[in-house]
Amino acid sequence: MNRVSVLVPLLLSAAALGGCGALAGRAGENGSEGWVSRVLPAGEAARLQAACADLSAYPNDRLFLVREPHGRHSVSVVAHAPPSLQVEVGDEVEIVPARCSNGVMPEVKQVIRQ
Repeated sequence: MNRVSVLVPLLLSAAALGGCGALAGRAGENGSEGWVSRVLPAGEAARLQAACADLSAYPNDRLFLVREPHGRHSVSVVAHAPPSLQVEVGDEVEIVPARCSNGVMPEVKQVIRQ
């Protein structure tokens, strides 16, 4: 058996597994998953999310800092949740969209694990 016949199936398997990992997330194409690291007062959320969205559009929602893992690093995102959704610090959550875009702030859509 030559080197090529051994490497090709190995590389194809690695590529397939890499693709499966990207599809395995529950958050979908526009969403992301992370952990709630803290509850934010409106003033701090406005400072952190200044260029994103007008916080007055979410007058009754609670604001959170959600930490998303990215390899060895993590990214923190300000997200809002409606009062009907029970979210606590340490919960694993799904947010949509993953980043603020077009004036729409990420929203906690569901608690995955408490």
